[in-house]
Amino acid sequence: MAEDSGLRRVALRASRTPDGGVVNGYALENLFLRVSPARRIALVGSGTPNRLSEGQASVVFDVRSASPTLPRPYATNFSFDRFPAGEVVSALSAVVTWPDVRSPKVQSTLNATVPMPDPPVVGNGDRGMLYLLDVSGRDDRLGVALAPFEGVAPALEDNRLVWPMTAMALTMLPQVLWEPVQSIDTPLTSP
Repeated sequence: MAEDSGLRRVALRASRTPDGGVVNGYALENLFLRVSPARRIALVGSGTPNRLSEGQASVVFDVRSASPTLPRPYATNFSFDRFPAGEVVSALSAVVTWPDVRSPKVQSTLNATVPMPDPPVVGNGDRGMLYLLDVSGRDDRLGVALAPFEGVAPALEDNRLVWPMTAMALTMLPQVLWEPVQSIDTPLTSP
């Protein structure tokens, strides 16, 4: 729809039938999701014929699995083969809003509980915890342990995975110095 000023208002909506074969990635700061191509997309905006200067777009995905991550290189005790099979329909939505072309914002939301990795079984047959340990060597080498996901639905807040503190623990590497150390005698330590 065009106005006398040349400003155009645009709206569109599209959906697709799932094909089941293609898997894409959707990465957030501390969560990686394996998703199918977009199930639905909707867009509204206004601008000139060649450029939408403001608007909003919404994209909805089916989610196959979600894996917690850390921002730097890390080690875990789980792998992608420990995910439950299946796909959660319309579980993730991403809304992109741009009040102007210089400041777009993306807001991701989980609309349903998504498959997370199963914690490994420990010696007594109970489920253990999922461990993510920073091994980058840049910071404190701290990590987190997440309790089993039964009964706890992951949620997103400000495009980050949030988890109840009662289902988490702080972990760290053993306090052992791995690098060679040179001992220098000083007046305080000399015999």
